Amino acid sequence: MENILYFSSILLLLFLFQLCSPSLASSDYQTPTKYFVNCGSNSDVDFNGQNFVRDTFSIGRSKTIKDKNPSPNTSPLYQAARILKRPFAYEFKITENGTHFVRLHFFVFKSGNTNLADAVFNVSTSTKSLLLSNFSLRNGTNSPVVKEFLLTINGSSKFSIYFIPQGTFFAFVNAIEVFSVPNITRDVATLVTRDGKAADFSGLLSHALHTVHRIDFGGGQPFNESEIPRRSWIPDDDYLYAAGLVQNYSSLSAKLDYDSGEEGNKQIAPELVYKTCKKLEDTSTIKIVTWRFNVSINATYLVRVHFCDTVGPSKNVITEFRLQIGSKFTYKVQPDYNMYVPFYHDFVVDSNSLWFLEIGIGTSNISSEKKAFLNGLEIMELIKEMNS
Repeated sequence: MENILYFSSILLLLFLFQLCSPSLASSDYQTPTKYFVNCGSNSDVDFNGQNFVRDTFSIGRSKTIKDKNPSPNTSPLYQAARILKRPFAYEFKITENGTHFVRLHFFVFKSGNTNLADAVFNVSTSTKSLLLSNFSLRNGTNSPVVKEFLLTINGSSKFSIYFIPQGTFFAFVNAIEVFSVPNITRDVATLVTRDGKAADFSGLLSHALHTVHRIDFGGGQPFNESEIPRRSWIPDDDYLYAAGLVQNYSSLSAKLDYDSGEEGNKQIAPELVYKTCKKLEDTSTIKIVTWRFNVSINATYLVRVHFCDTVGPSKNVITEFRLQIGSKFTYKVQPDYNMYVPFYHDFVVDSNSLWFLEIGIGTSNISSEKKAFLNGLEIMELIKEMNS
């Protein structure tokens, strides 16, 4: 009964906001399909090289609050928030079809009698995706929390993000990003079945994707991309089992060849990811090395693995090695291109009853070159469409 009432309220919200919600002014943005909003603030702010514009949104009894005693290290982006005890929405005019990034920024602070840690709310969209359910920062954190999603949005339409307080609680948001990045997601992938078999998966673009892990192998340091989509990459070392069996390898001066591969898209991952890797050399004691990543149980994930052969020894040498996902599935990686050609592969994997997902690489007895490498990894949860 509670679910029926919730989804009925979503439908009512969709109708009401179409009638009375004002759109954010697009004149403040570089293009109509790039929105960066400093929620709850009446001023623009630069954050990581991107200008977030003042919040022109206003509807019903929503209000803004400010942190009157911010820490010296707190960005101005996180010193204000929009807050409401009733459902509210941000509406954007989208002019391009395809994949869009949606990032929601949250940071807890106190203002008068209001403590943002007390908020409990859902976040959904006009594309029928429930992005966050019973979201709360009650456990406490001194750092901003950024939730990132990839959605397929049809152009020439209005796209809305709804914040729905739960029970007697309220909802809030500090900043919102919505922007288009074409050709970054394909509709098909390799499905990893529960018994470790490979099958075809289609319909990926119909799902919203929630970024859970984004890993740069072999780089050793976290970094943020300097240009859109400005993704954050973290090093692999904290997830590695049997450290010392693999080594960091980089070829920062290499000139990558994006034209020889099937993808040829520089926005799939930055050059730094493809120029660094973890390298495994075959020994008499180890054939495979693994990394373990926390995930939710009984969820479905898109696992995107990035490769680029920079470890040599020379061009035109075909190398085969193994990629292992979980305990049952093995995929033969065959970088049958010249060196320095980036490529990637997408897998759809169920976590089943496990709280973690293991990814491994191993050498192959078939290959004359006993080596294996891994450059990058992205793990994104598939969000099912809401039933209305």
